[in-house]
Amino acid sequence: PNPSFETYSPCPISPDLIANATGWSMPTSGTSDYFNACATFASAVDVPNNGFGSQAANTGVGYAGLYNVEMLCDYREYIRVQLTSPLVIGLSYTASMYASLAEESDYASNNIGMFFSTSASVSTTNLPCTAPNTGVISPAVIPQVNSAAVITNIAGWTLISGTFTATTAAQYLYIGNFYNTPSTTTNPGPGSGGTGAAYYYIDDVSVVLAAALPIEFISFTSYCKDARVVLNWSTATETNNDYFTIERSADGINWEVVGTVDGAGNSSTIHNYEFTNSSPEVGGGREGALYYRLKQTNYDGKFEYFDPVVVEA
Repeated sequence: PNPSFETYSPCPISPDLIANATGWSMPTSGTSDYFNACATFASAVDVPNNGFGSQAANTGVGYAGLYNVEMLCDYREYIRVQLTSPLVIGLSYTASMYASLAEESDYASNNIGMFFSTSASVSTTNLPCTAPNTGVISPAVIPQVNSAAVITNIAGWTLISGTFTATTAAQYLYIGNFYNTPSTTTNPGPGSGGTGAAYYYIDDVSVVLAAALPIEFISFTSYCKDARVVLNWSTATETNNDYFTIERSADGINWEVVGTVDGAGNSSTIHNYEFTNSSPEVGGGREGALYYRLKQTNYDGKFEYFDPVVVEA
């Protein structure tokens, strides 16, 4: 939800208010920030000019901000959002976001990552520090998507993206640095503001099913039985398959719907389907060839057609 931080309630008036971005929150006691062009009266969190630099949003007029590493200790900031639906174990997802180094950062770093969890709460490992004592999320976790390269771009936005297979029905996404300072690579940054940190803007967060055919067909056949047309088809795998629509035609050009069959949703096992068209007449009754085809529709409404079969009615 709210992937580009456009929706808010209310407009931020100061730093530390990521929770004003609808759906987003701080999972730790840090001070993650929310920036939006609505904050013209609060220059610290305005867009494009704010207390950490000047950057237009990658999309729209809003984005988030966080300390990815603070060099005095293992201080980190994170942001969290609950997914619109849990991940499905065994399916592959592509997760991505855009990051931009703030101009006032004394450092640039790698390890800007995305961690998916079944838990809405986390603990942190704290070390003595002059900054707010938040620390690294613990016990140690390995983010499913992570930037191994140091991100130095302050003029624009850098895409961070990766594909992974879900091993849990995760419902929450955490964004930040999941490694301690010795395990994080840092370079000198552009700033001289004395932050002692690498601060990044975050925008356009996305979690989608990895590109794949929604249906892997094994077969699609038809035959006549007692003045009925029987259709059989089998699938090896299905991804987000809501239902099949069966359509028929007398000429292979003009089609009409004759029925629907529920799909298996998400499956990696063989499923066998059957549909009987008990009244195969087209246009008041006829003899000759009839064409049947399948239309497969996903839960999100996207659909595709598969090659027709021909029977003699």
